[in-house]
Amino acid sequence: MNVAGRPPGYDAADEGTPAVLRVDQNKTLHGTGAGQVALDPAFVAKHTLTDRQAQCASLLIAGVHPSDLAVELGIAPSTAEKHIAALREKVGAPDTLSLCAMMASRRTSEQEIAFGCWNPVLSPEAEVGDRSKLAGQLQTASTINAQLRHLRNYLSPYGVRHIYYAFVPLSVRGFLANDVWDCFEAPPALQESFFAAGGLAAQPMALSLFNAPSEIASMTFTEENALPEHARPFATACRAYDVAAAVAFGFPSGGGFTGFALTLGDKDGIAPIKRHADEIRSAGMLVHGAAITGGTLAAMADLTIRERDALSALARGLETSAAAEEMKLSIRAFGKLTASARRKLKAKTTASAIYKASALNALVFL
Repeated sequence: MNVAGRPPGYDAADEGTPAVLRVDQNKTLHGTGAGQVALDPAFVAKHTLTDRQAQCASLLIAGVHPSDLAVELGIAPSTAEKHIAALREKVGAPDTLSLCAMMASRRTSEQEIAFGCWNPVLSPEAEVGDRSKLAGQLQTASTINAQLRHLRNYLSPYGVRHIYYAFVPLSVRGFLANDVWDCFEAPPALQESFFAAGGLAAQPMALSLFNAPSEIASMTFTEENALPEHARPFATACRAYDVAAAVAFGFPSGGGFTGFALTLGDKDGIAPIKRHADEIRSAGMLVHGAAITGGTLAAMADLTIRERDALSALARGLETSAAAEEMKLSIRAFGKLTASARRKLKAKTTASAIYKASALNALVFL
């Protein structure tokens, strides 16, 4: 049964259960970077909202700024303004600020939990705690950079200076093609040097992780001549930031592979990390799990709602014409959406874009 003030799909019998709530797709309307927010059908009926007005209301509930509605819905700014004006009139809001406050008041605590409407990111200097505390910090972080900062704080007893995170949707083949979604929590100069040196695909440690994912690979930067020539500029940059060594570990994740690299201030720090490999790997898996289930990995693709909806329709098996009709678009307009999604996902075909979006969980989150 539905309970007053609860999103559709919520059952009172689940009270107290911290599981993600599910809603029927036809009641969800749209997802946002903060997750999906369902709009109460009774509210839509009471105010006789059109589909577009209901979509605008749903996004405002999720905290989307009115100026961003046009981009999220794939419509002209002038059209979005007309929908907002009509929505204000129908719900009795004197101005847009009041409308936003009215919509925000409809966001329930269950939606905050179920759909990840994020709390402010915790300070990067947060006190180092146990894995339980780390898990809580990761759930409230709204970006992968923030999640990596929490992991760095957790691993500070091991002398970890910087953290590099990479997700390879197509595993080894994706790695060889440098088809990687990554984030480096390090000073800009160090990041620039890393990517100028070829990024993940050029690192001596990287390929070894695919061959032995249960191992932790390592290298030192103190003997520059022992490194491949293309890696030496990065080693020089590392020494400028008092980085003497790095370790890397990874693990399979669905159809892809996840990798982490940790820089260390002391080459003697490699041994304790290897001794505590299970603990460190578990912490890394917590980060990747939070990135997948919380939407921060999906956010890297930067899909709009309409792009996501287009790929979702095709992923459900609809033909292009049926998908376009469902979205009330011409086939040409639908094609523009899928083409834009392909560019953002670095995919040559729509089938590849659907797979990558699924691997990133971008068909659920934006």
